[in-house]
Amino acid sequence: MGNLTREDFERGIGELVQVKSVPIPELGGEAFVRMLRADSRDAFDRSLFDEDGNRTQENLGARLVCLCLCDEDGVLLYNEATPGATASLLGAWPTPIIERLFQAARNFNLMEKGAVEDAAKNSETTPDDCLNSD
Repeated sequence: MGNLTREDFERGIGELVQVKSVPIPELGGEAFVRMLRADSRDAFDRSLFDEDGNRTQENLGARLVCLCLCDEDGVLLYNEATPGATASLLGAWPTPIIERLFQAARNFNLMEKGAVEDAAKNSETTPDDCLNSD
């Protein structure tokens, strides 16, 4: 194995997106979650706080799902460019579906139990508007 160059990193960006299937029998099929990009993980960490810098748990699972839910090719279904794609929309879904997707996204992204809480404790930033649960 050789040393990686800048070109190796730039060329490999699109190839690194991995997707995991999640059965959703309530909807008669399967959904997909993808590995978070570093900027998406940072956005999620910032979303743990409201505009005043106070920690918020509102729609926590739905916020992570919003950043990971994708089609089978890894193209995000919800993002800041999609109208109405907010955590509050996903927060209206039945709990078992969101919980299943949240657990899959958390595990797939190596976010061990407690990692979300640790990020909230260690972050001092505020959320992006697209991740605001209003």
